[in-house]
Amino acid sequence: MKAWRAKKKAMEMVNGDEENQYLKLNSYALELQKTNPGTTVKITQHLGVFQGIYICLAPLKNAFKSGCRPLISLDGCWLKGHYGGQLLAAVGIDPNDCIFP
Repeated sequence: MKAWRAKKKAMEMVNGDEENQYLKLNSYALELQKTNPGTTVKITQHLGVFQGIYICLAPLKNAFKSGCRPLISLDGCWLKGHYGGQLLAAVGIDPNDCIFP
């Protein structure tokens, strides 16, 4: 038990507190929109509880419209943490047959 508590404390020191990171999401969204004009950021909440976030950076949006094939795939992974969840990423195919986020 002592080793588990020590590991938990070390992980908090390295990664920070997860609750505080969720509180910073709104300022992160504003900073993304300020530094990348045209970027779309939508945060969904239900009764003040975080449900999800959607981010589409303007340079990627414009590049997808200008040269990618109209085929979109989803890639995802499970998040291992106190809150869990899923991370999904939409990818397309560029003219060089490589994936494009």
